[in-house]
Amino acid sequence: MPPTLSSTRLAWAGDLPDARAACGMGFVATPDRGHDAIALGVKALARLAHRGGLDADGKSGDGAGLLIQVPHRLLGAEVAVAVVFEWDERSRDVFDRAAAESGLQILGWRAVPVDRSSLGERALETMPSIWHCLIARSGLDPDEWEGRLYLARRRAERRAVDEGVRMYIASCSSRTVVYKGLMAGTRLADFYLDLQDPACESKLAVFHQRYSTNTMPDWRLAQPFRLLAHNGEINTIGANRAWMRARETELEPDLRGTIWPEGSDSASLDNALELLVRRGWEVSEALMSLVPDAWEGRGDMAAAVRDFYRYQSTKFEPWDGPAALAFSDGNVVGAALDRNGLRPLRWQRTRHGLVAAASEAGVVTMAPEDVVERGRLGPGQMLLVD
Repeated sequence: MPPTLSSTRLAWAGDLPDARAACGMGFVATPDRGHDAIALGVKALARLAHRGGLDADGKSGDGAGLLIQVPHRLLGAEVAVAVVFEWDERSRDVFDRAAAESGLQILGWRAVPVDRSSLGERALETMPSIWHCLIARSGLDPDEWEGRLYLARRRAERRAVDEGVRMYIASCSSRTVVYKGLMAGTRLADFYLDLQDPACESKLAVFHQRYSTNTMPDWRLAQPFRLLAHNGEINTIGANRAWMRARETELEPDLRGTIWPEGSDSASLDNALELLVRRGWEVSEALMSLVPDAWEGRGDMAAAVRDFYRYQSTKFEPWDGPAALAFSDGNVVGAALDRNGLRPLRWQRTRHGLVAAASEAGVVTMAPEDVVERGRLGPGQMLLVD
């Protein structure tokens, strides 16, 4: 029997002060593609505003964002989208050349509709021009398409560094697109007009309200990143980055430099996860390998699961530290806790197929009579929606 609302409140009553001093994040998934998932994600961000840093003007924040499926109806075609933050007008040329080198056909560039008046002073001072590069499939297999998009992005990043061009590619995929920026969650849909358009459709939305603890707020460091949103800290980050660099001799030259040197600990975890996913791993398998459950000496764990963790431990050191994660590759969406279990993650499912997980209960509105399951993730647990 699922816990009652009163018992859930009592169980978490002592945690509330600490729970506010951390990022807010989660996901929502609906059975059908439409605008509902996006609208619910936008509302969830507004309800998590108290978890993020906010300037005195009430507009600039530590960062907020949504990761959704590529909205084909809005864009008018089945295309891949590269989201380019441009501080240098040479950025689009850099990406054009990287895409051509990777065998991709660019259909055109779309200036993302935004409302600058919704931003605060600090966000406006550092705001980039934001572009969607629309890329044709050209008969490619879906996985090959994703692989070429990843390669194009990595080549563009390397070329930008070599040529002194300041740019950032928030996402580059045929499956997902990221809308994020240096604002409070309450302002995200005011700024990105796409998120208000009913033609902007998705079955899922991963949302994140940032509370910056170990890096300064930055447009590039707002979350979600390309696959995940993270609440917590990676306490082993120095060693994790060092081991990723040490293993790069096994990669093709264009894929080396996986870990973005200016990124946060969350960005580095996303970099490592993305490398595995683009090389054929399931996103859930890759995340379980990088952020494993406590498996040694566990008599209550199935032997096959324990053997999986034992084998993966020969390949990767754990990215350890308080971590609540929401993630999606566009095919599945999920949430997970690291083995310490020190960050809150609640989830609910309705009889109509709506599933939501978040840092707090009540972030996604569900009629009590429609809820058929609810719970909280424990240490090392994962919730996955296909």
